[in-house]
Amino acid sequence: MAEHWSKWWTTARKDPHIVVSGKGTQATYSWSESTGMAEEALRQAFAQGDLRSRIELARQHGTRSSDLSGYFSAALAENARQVFEDKHSGRALELWDLFSRWKGQESRLPYTLEEVLSQKEPSALLAEIDNSNLKIKVLQSFQTLFAGRWTALFAEAFLREDNPRIHSFLYETLEQASPKDLEALLDQIFQRPFAYPGGFTWIAQQAAVEGLDAVSHPIGRRLDGRFLIAVVTAIDEPEFSSHRNKLKKAIESGLLLNVMGRSIDPEIAQKAVDALEHAKGIEDYRRERWKSRIRMSFPEMKKKEDLIFSTKEAFERKRAELEQIIKSELPKNRKAIGEAAAMGDLRENFEYKSARERQEYLINRVDHLQRDLNRVRVLDPQQIDCSEVRPGTRVILAQSPEKRITVTILGPWDSNPKEGIYSYEAPLAAGLLGKVTGERVLWEEHTWIIESIDPWM
Repeated sequence: MAEHWSKWWTTARKDPHIVVSGKGTQATYSWSESTGMAEEALRQAFAQGDLRSRIELARQHGTRSSDLSGYFSAALAENARQVFEDKHSGRALELWDLFSRWKGQESRLPYTLEEVLSQKEPSALLAEIDNSNLKIKVLQSFQTLFAGRWTALFAEAFLREDNPRIHSFLYETLEQASPKDLEALLDQIFQRPFAYPGGFTWIAQQAAVEGLDAVSHPIGRRLDGRFLIAVVTAIDEPEFSSHRNKLKKAIESGLLLNVMGRSIDPEIAQKAVDALEHAKGIEDYRRERWKSRIRMSFPEMKKKEDLIFSTKEAFERKRAELEQIIKSELPKNRKAIGEAAAMGDLRENFEYKSARERQEYLINRVDHLQRDLNRVRVLDPQQIDCSEVRPGTRVILAQSPEKRITVTILGPWDSNPKEGIYSYEAPLAAGLLGKVTGERVLWEEHTWIIESIDPWM
């Protein structure tokens, strides 16, 4: 049904009586009694709009009729002349991009691409462009316009850039056309990662890709323990404040596995564990899992006890059990041992042996409970960060408006699968950790979309 509706509406929007303003989920639609009235409404909106809204109207409706196309293009050509004279290069390039694709109106633009690009230094020019498609077109033109230094311009743009799509374009172009310049660029970033947060974060994301060759791949060759330490350390640095989640997801989704698949010095591995131990920006459940993964490759590394996440209620139940054993069961058991010992020959004394076995069990149980209680991190629903799935969250998974399930992620002491409560240590729940609203996940062999993430109640 949804597919048929989508096809119908796509066709309906082409009706000349309908005027679409804006795009995506912010788009608005209005109906006019005649095509003439619809075009008049567009002319009025165009006349009252700023340059950005004029460009958008021309993109959406510039081919509606030859009259409207001529009206839009004449006004925008005058706007283009003004922004070019004022050296507003970003706007001038937006208009160039519009006119270059506007059949029949291309000649009205009062300047060429080369003339705009010659107005400013390339780096300053790129900084004025916020459209990734347009930026890529401009970068492609650099290869011709600046034939003698375009690789240096690409490297400089990579260091300044924050957009991963632009990073991918620059990397792939340099890899094909100038591998030496790419190697020098990567060396520069690896030596000073905090100076280039956007580029370093993009590299970390690429380092999570499965199957990076450790010999031939430019990034794969550089994956080692020191790189892992740099990524972990960067998470706490202010320069990476807008990149922290990307770095954590990179580690989670494959970077750590790729690094641990290389030959790493045990001393460097220990430093990586220490870096994880001191990183404030990493959630405890992630920290413990990542440390465990590193230790798996180095059995000789001293094992530290992992944290246990628990609700306050489960923690109090365990503490009450410990108190019951210490204050009641152990004293009763000691009394039973004394009474059994008084019966005579201990070698054939069943009651005595049974009481001693009970004592051994209780002492081991006390030791185990004390160690576990010392490792507990009590979950507070008021403090749970719901930007992603983590221990202490309640997740609604949906396949359709009618088919939803609720999954709560808590600790091992709170687990109750019959009630939809799972331990974060359970393999089924581990696949949800770190996911965000809108992501697709596999749950019980079916694909679901994460509809919402809230603190558990």
